[in-house]
Amino acid sequence: MTRAVLVVAALLAGCGLDRRLPPTAAERAQAAERVAGARLARQLEHLPGVAAASALVVLPVDDPLAPTTDRPPRAAITVVALPAAAPALVEASHAAARALLGEAATIEVTTVPVAASSAGPGRARRRAWALVALMIGAAAVAVGLAMARRRAVVRYRGIRPHQSRSSTTRGS
Repeated sequence: MTRAVLVVAALLAGCGLDRRLPPTAAERAQAAERVAGARLARQLEHLPGVAAASALVVLPVDDPLAPTTDRPPRAAITVVALPAAAPALVEASHAAARALLGEAATIEVTTVPVAASSAGPGRARRRAWALVALMIGAAAVAVGLAMARRRAVVRYRGIRPHQSRSSTTRGS
């Protein structure tokens, strides 16, 4: 009886039931949608006057077992940009989405106006410098904490800086 249980357990472990199954057509489509949306958003963020961009892409599922649907790919794009650059960005967004998804794609573009001070590459540089300043501050705090810990250990053991650890005289 126990041999049979061990054999069945070994067979089940060998079958790889703990591993993931191959992705379904819907999972492949979702992964492709995420990649296409991120790619489109990155392309639009590099246009002049754009502070931020996001894109949500919906692709038709190519499932051989499901009935075919003739739905074209769809994209919903939001661009945060300067008000003066909005008309040109709508056209550029349409062109980029059509290049990525095809001519039959349904595309909606929404522009959100933003102040001139928060658009462009200068904002990224300010963020980078803020991150560098934060990292320097964190390093300074870490060094200060290490020094405070060292000082507390020395006080707890009663060792003065001019003494060695093996010294037998504690009070002098």
